[in-house]
Amino acid sequence: MSGFRYAHNALIMMALLFGCSEGRPSIATLNMAGLHGTTISLEEIKQAPATVFAFFSPDCPLSENYSLTLNRLNNAFSGQHVQCYMVFAGTSYSVQEIDSFCLRFHPNMPVLLDTDYTLTHTLGATITPEAFLVDSTGAERYHGKIDNWAFSLGKQRLKATEHYLRDALEAVLSGQDPPVNETDAVGCLIE
Repeated sequence: MSGFRYAHNALIMMALLFGCSEGRPSIATLNMAGLHGTTISLEEIKQAPATVFAFFSPDCPLSENYSLTLNRLNNAFSGQHVQCYMVFAGTSYSVQEIDSFCLRFHPNMPVLLDTDYTLTHTLGATITPEAFLVDSTGAERYHGKIDNWAFSLGKQRLKATEHYLRDALEAVLSGQDPPVNETDAVGCLIE
């Protein structure tokens, strides 16, 4: 019996040890590369009531389409101290390709280069465009589509009828839970 107890306790200790080592880093502890050699500390999310991380890809048509929508959201909520970031994950695209995208679509927010997928894996991003809304504690409050304009690849409505990210931002800023906290993003896979 003591051999069984020893093996059982050893298994529990190993599970605890390996389980704890698999934890994801806190978003606020990350320093991310920005365009043109800048470094952006994400510690400022602690001071923002809400922060949006929107994953984009320079060759994804839906990323192109949603860049203006994200700019409008950033403008609408910037007076309420909401911080938005446009995130490009991986190394499939050169800095020049990302810079060209930015020159064409003029993001009005910081651009993050997540070349090692740290933020991508921390948030669980898989699609572009895909938005993540976190509060000042770093807790995820919403993730998924920006709105329902695109409902499948190559299929869009004339006009969005559901504004998931905007509604989630309004709810979080008023101290409420978002009416929807998750939707399935439509777009291009993050490589």
